[in-house]
Amino acid sequence: MPLLSDNLTFGGFRNIADSREIILAIESAIAGGSLSLIQNGEPIAGACGDSGVSRAEDLIPNIESLLDSAGILRDQVDSIAISIGPGSFTGLRIGLSTAIGLSAALDKPRISTPLFNAIASSLDVGRDFTIAIPIGRSDICYQQFDRHGAERTPIVASDLEFVEYIQTTDYNFVACHPNIIGRLRPHLGSSELRLHTLNQCLAEYVGLYAAKDPVRGPLDPIYVQNPRFG
Repeated sequence: MPLLSDNLTFGGFRNIADSREIILAIESAIAGGSLSLIQNGEPIAGACGDSGVSRAEDLIPNIESLLDSAGILRDQVDSIAISIGPGSFTGLRIGLSTAIGLSAALDKPRISTPLFNAIASSLDVGRDFTIAIPIGRSDICYQQFDRHGAERTPIVASDLEFVEYIQTTDYNFVACHPNIIGRLRPHLGSSELRLHTLNQCLAEYVGLYAAKDPVRGPLDPIYVQNPRFG
């Protein structure tokens, strides 16, 4: 998980609380995972994985590297925000177990964050929309939201199934993780549908959402799998 710039910025977030807290955000189940540090409601450092495999032995060293890059000590972290999915069983288990361990070791609270809700809170599009993220190497998990904030259940589909969905639905604003943009374009042909690229560092969404809605609830992971493998 190579470190990115330690001054990551991403537009679109609104009404973030003016908090002096430092939040360590972890997303471990998508595209190799990502980490983010949020201070005063703003991202100050981030790191993204470079593969589709999350490895438990890498997560703590990557967290240490991220803290070092930002000049922050472990005991200066005020809370730990963890994505509860959707995601694969293995990836979520790695992140959740790490967050639980750090929370106990540092005596800091955990903030459980549904990933799609965190991303949705950053989008101000004024109409119905869909968010899509990669699951493994060949599937996509997507969720529909309407302009009033109502949401539907996450769905897992193949690339072709997802393309069929977005070509026939009224949810014509589609925000995709960058890892699936290239996979989808060959299937779209001459479609006028525009795919909007999300920030690759999904942990940044998790941390910013936690900064403005620090719900310290139970860790109830949202595991997903394509039904054809069920």
